[in-house]
Amino acid sequence: MEKENILEIKDLCVNLMTVRGIIYAVQGVNMEVKKGEVHGVVGESGCGKSVSTKAIMKLHDEEKTEYEGQIMMQLDSGDADILQLNKKKLTEFRGKDVAMIFQDPMTSLNPIMKAGEQIAEVVRCKLKLNKVEAKEYVLDLFEKVGILPAEKRYNQYPFEMSGGMLQRIGIAMALASKPKLLIADEPTTALDVTIQAQILELMKKLQKESGTSLIFITHNLGVVAEICDSVSVMYAGRIVETASVLDIFDNPAHPYTKALLDSNPKESDEGKKMKTISGAPPLLYETFTACPFAPRCSMATDVCMKKLPEYTTIGEGHTVACHNWIKKEHEEVIGMGENLIEVKHMNKRFKLDNFKVAKSKVRYLHAVDNVSFSIEKGEIFGIIGESGSGKSTIGRCILRLLDIDSGSVKYAGKEISKLPQKELREYRKKMQMIFQNPLASFNPKMTIGQTLYEVGNVYKIPKAELDKKIADLVEYINLSEDALSRLPKELSGGQLQRLAIARALILEPEFLLADEPVSALDVSIQAQILNLLIQLKEEKGQTILFISHDLTVVRHVCDHIAVVYLGVIVEMGAVADVYNNMLHPYTQVLISARPKEHPLEQRERILLEGEIPNAIDVKEGCRFANRCPRFKEGLCDNRTPKLKDIGNGHFVACHYPMGVEE
Repeated sequence: MEKENILEIKDLCVNLMTVRGIIYAVQGVNMEVKKGEVHGVVGESGCGKSVSTKAIMKLHDEEKTEYEGQIMMQLDSGDADILQLNKKKLTEFRGKDVAMIFQDPMTSLNPIMKAGEQIAEVVRCKLKLNKVEAKEYVLDLFEKVGILPAEKRYNQYPFEMSGGMLQRIGIAMALASKPKLLIADEPTTALDVTIQAQILELMKKLQKESGTSLIFITHNLGVVAEICDSVSVMYAGRIVETASVLDIFDNPAHPYTKALLDSNPKESDEGKKMKTISGAPPLLYETFTACPFAPRCSMATDVCMKKLPEYTTIGEGHTVACHNWIKKEHEEVIGMGENLIEVKHMNKRFKLDNFKVAKSKVRYLHAVDNVSFSIEKGEIFGIIGESGSGKSTIGRCILRLLDIDSGSVKYAGKEISKLPQKELREYRKKMQMIFQNPLASFNPKMTIGQTLYEVGNVYKIPKAELDKKIADLVEYINLSEDALSRLPKELSGGQLQRLAIARALILEPEFLLADEPVSALDVSIQAQILNLLIQLKEEKGQTILFISHDLTVVRHVCDHIAVVYLGVIVEMGAVADVYNNMLHPYTQVLISARPKEHPLEQRERILLEGEIPNAIDVKEGCRFANRCPRFKEGLCDNRTPKLKDIGNGHFVACHYPMGVEE
């Protein structure tokens, strides 16, 4: 009888040698993946998800890694323990039997080699095709994966493509040699919801057509509900629960699984404080003799502090490692009246010097076009849209990190768009920013502590006061003081983002610009950060501009939102009004693209064709016209719709708003 499992991991341990000592990254993992199934691996950063799955391909530095246990996989020659393969067999095995889709496709692509040629190289090596056959094979693969037009994309370099297109290239490269097992390591984390939806639909379609087994690593439980058949939940290098996706969502048995689900933002929790998991995952410099989750667990008893729990089977395919089991709970938020920020008719263009059309004509990229809105004191105002829509540019113009071309920006009634640098310095203290990429905003040669102290020293905060501020903030964001002595490269993305928020809060600003502050964080850490922002609003009357592409997060934390497409606001209003009465087709597309909250959730998904176009040489007419399902020729492509108030401060810029009589 043919074996049901394509992969069986038994008692896997992975120890990583570092200058700080041995990291026991994986501590006795057992996992089975069936033929043709999608198996999810979830958990916070540092829990061992990527380390354990990279071990399947032995991708760790051989000289600095110790493996124990077995990784058994069905190969054409029969069952084999991957950990025992010699270098030659391992080279044949990689790509041919198992392939990986990485979180950042640029790490697996050569920036100075054409995309198509890179995949053709893999095909020639693994499938033994000649140059002509390989190119035909790759072009056919591009068609299947939606890399269009195939011939043009074949000859493009990676830097000429968007994030969504690059991820498709990564998928094509992984599928090129027809592997039996595909490992996808956070493949949609950095993508907008619309592109994420396209990639998830593509992966589901390709997986069903090919029958390939898929291990899907993620911290996004919405994605798990969308794509997975079964799930393993990891914590501190161990799997604490394994079950079908329905059992994980409907009957979570481990307190950690339950806590992750509770931390995940839901539509039904609008305006309520999010649940968090207190503390942070342990550093893995030791093996555990007691339950590693006990210090953070509300259900912990004496036995949890003394004994490592064994695995118990509690249902068909449902195992859990916990001394105690659990059930449900719930929580609350508010706004003020006077405007702190007023933006009127803001315009920002970028000159493209290398795009000259005629002797004297220069082309421009229209990043922000006639944008107007206001933010009340003490409210969280959200801006949502895809990458390239102009969200971040709007925020940077408000902070004067970019100068506007025309229009006005007022702070507490004072025009600041034309302030000289000397006066602007005082406003910098009142207005701080949390950047999307924290690594790029920290000095790589300074420790975290040096960077935080530098902020206070610039504004001459007394040392004793600064010491207390930094100690309180580090505790507030759930990190140990050990983080202050580290360099940015020694910390995870989640830890760095929390420290970036701490740095922004040192000067106690009145206005905070949060540019995608939780996009790279695990759901539990994400919930902590979002609760912190809500808490700042409630306790200190903090005013926040929250930029995001995650609709569920925006709905949870924001009071008002503006939906932006290609530099213009297409819909704006109170968060409940926009979500419950979507007027613009683009808003409906964004909301339909969010991942499911539960595997059985029934929802129509509207998929947009292609990606957001560029904003160069913008013509008259609606900017969404070429992708709009309600497009009317002769009107939408010829006349630009104005932003109109249809009642209760709910604005829309559309000739044919949804739910409004034509």
